[in-house]
Amino acid sequence: MKVAVLREEGSSALAALGEEVAALLAQRGDEIVSEPVEDLQLVLNLTTVERARVNYIRPNPSVFVASLVHSEAGTSWESLEQLKRATYTALVKTMSNVVVHRVEDGPLGGSVYFMTPELGFRRRDDDEQVARSIVDYVTPLC
Repeated sequence: MKVAVLREEGSSALAALGEEVAALLAQRGDEIVSEPVEDLQLVLNLTTVERARVNYIRPNPSVFVASLVHSEAGTSWESLEQLKRATYTALVKTMSNVVVHRVEDGPLGGSVYFMTPELGFRRRDDDEQVARSIVDYVTPLC
């Protein structure tokens, strides 16, 4: 599978997570590229929830877009509903199939939240296996 990793400005933690996901995909035999090319199957879009935007227009619907978003330092989500709204907004703004939102600070921090239009919103602890969880979640869908 050909995978493009597109990076916006963001935190070093998000960049490290993106690199870890890309390394796991490469270990599976996937080809990692740094810019869009023909016959892509997966785009990993790394951005912040505050700056989420479309940075890849799919040439056809078979290209799967997964956005890894991060809340900027100091962002504290007070309620799960507030976090869901922000994550859903990022899903729409990036035109992604899935958004993986990493939250470090505040009462909802230390977690990663997955959101898709079809499967909704779910939480997972942010630990050393989070990159593996992202790969396991995304690859069967694309």
